Amino acid sequence: MNIVHISAECYPAAKVGGLADVVGSLPKYQKEQGHDVKVIMPFYKTDYIRRSDSTVVFCYNLVMNNVTYFGEILEVHYGAGKHSSKLYEDAQDGYDYTKDRYSYCTFKMSGKKNDLILQQHKRGDFITPYETFRVQLIGLPFVIGEVEIDNVKVSLEDVQYDPVNCAFIVPKDFTELHICGN
Repeated sequence: MNIVHISAECYPAAKVGGLADVVGSLPKYQKEQGHDVKVIMPFYKTDYIRRSDSTVVFCYNLVMNNVTYFGEILEVHYGAGKHSSKLYEDAQDGYDYTKDRYSYCTFKMSGKKNDLILQQHKRGDFITPYETFRVQLIGLPFVIGEVEIDNVKVSLEDVQYDPVNCAFIVPKDFTELHICGN
């Protein structure tokens, strides 16, 4: 089972009350039971996060339709037809949207029997701290034969294609990904 906990706090990264204790411990036990568990929370600039050697997820506010975004990972859940999702990011300085310091992306996906097109439209001036997306395709009904980024065919080697996890790396500022099956 896929489980996502969305919380304002999680021990040890951020703790005010008992919620942090629950969100900090429950996912560990669920993972031991074989579930795929993720925790989504705001990026607080706490000492724990600054000292942490784990990957810090900067962007956490999208779980919609067929695209889920966790930091530098873009999970794309295949679906036939057309789907869309949105992503808002800022520096968490408070009211960044009023200062035009934000990034707002709209993702449009079109899934067909043997190909998938993912388009990204972005507005706003906020520059995210990462340079690439790790695109992970979930439920893809075909084996990937080729990938095009912004209408340029790239080799599977160039995008570091991982066939076990059906994932590859692309620049964060792509406008269109076209994934074709064999």
